Amino acid sequence: MLNINTREDFTIIFNTLNYNLGTELGTYQGTFAKHILNNWNGNLICIDLFDREDNNDLLNSTGFYKHNLPNKNLILPTFNHNTKSVKNNCLTIQSDTTNAAKFFPDNYFDFIYIDADHSYNAVLNDIINWYPKLKPKGLFAGHDFLNEFDYSQKNNEIYQPYNKSEYVGTFGVNTAVTDFTNQYNIKFYTTNEPYWKSWYWFKP
Repeated sequence: MLNINTREDFTIIFNTLNYNLGTELGTYQGTFAKHILNNWNGNLICIDLFDREDNNDLLNSTGFYKHNLPNKNLILPTFNHNTKSVKNNCLTIQSDTTNAAKFFPDNYFDFIYIDADHSYNAVLNDIINWYPKLKPKGLFAGHDFLNEFDYSQKNNEIYQPYNKSEYVGTFGVNTAVTDFTNQYNIKFYTTNEPYWKSWYWFKP
């Protein structure tokens, strides 16, 4: 097992194992997509609704945005700007992850990285819907596996660990990942960032 210290190190795996095609579910402003394509020679499919505002626009009490969202492309211009230097290797699909999964055959991707809706049901559905799309020996991974997490609840109300007044939403990543891997006797790993870790395993 190669050591993966941070999620930025995933590109070492992609290069070492000669991966050619991957997807990021929940690509947001394209920062991680740009890192991937700047450090790997393959092709990346980025899937997102591109309709989210920043965390500061969330209501702490409900987790919903303070403002109505008449423009459903709020993030797309920023994504396009951030990824313009790597656009030749990047295909963008504006869709929710459940519908997008229907367009790809099984055993198709070399890696899949999940960073979309972080609620328990959404993460579990993404894992269930997308795991068959991964080739054997492929890397299955995702973002925001948390250090402090109440496993008695499927979802936790999460604040920034370095700014407790900043609400960042409802998270069920930990429980969704552990429930799925326990059911199928899969051993998963996490990266070593102090807060927002990534989870991952290799498909047999």
